[in-house]
Amino acid sequence: MKIKLNMFRIMLIIFITIYTLALLFFVLITFTGAHTVPKELFRVSILGDSIKGSFYCYFGVTTAIDILLIYTLTQLLKVGDYFKNRLFFSSRILSLLKTTGKYFVIISIVGLLASLFYHYSFSEHIIESMLLPFFYHFMILIIGLGLLVIEEIQKRAVLIKQENDLTI
Repeated sequence: MKIKLNMFRIMLIIFITIYTLALLFFVLITFTGAHTVPKELFRVSILGDSIKGSFYCYFGVTTAIDILLIYTLTQLLKVGDYFKNRLFFSSRILSLLKTTGKYFVIISIVGLLASLFYHYSFSEHIIESMLLPFFYHFMILIIGLGLLVIEEIQKRAVLIKQENDLTI
């Protein structure tokens, strides 16, 4: 089990590092003006006909989602640390699992809505351009709901352990 937890930890750290660097690069590209949207692809959005306003609204929401995702993944890293230290029935694990599960659900829903807004406003072929973001956000939703289920199972295990400790 220790080898699997170490692999989980290493892969998660690598992913968090690469994702953070990619986010910083995206912000840098956006603020230097290199990331723009062609005017011919722009449709009038709910924010009116301002290309910059619509794009920066999307940019702000997705950046906030990405920062929340990085934070959530670091919380998941803490869960792995508790398991590595064999603290399986800790109330802190319950709290971390519940928090990460809820954050993953929030990330998936807000991210999907932001993607719909972006692709409606800036894409010629909405259906084709939404397939990958849809599956990405759906996968994040499944992970979040899975963590919430694991948290419920863990909660019952903690109760059983407490009852068992009282009978001894």
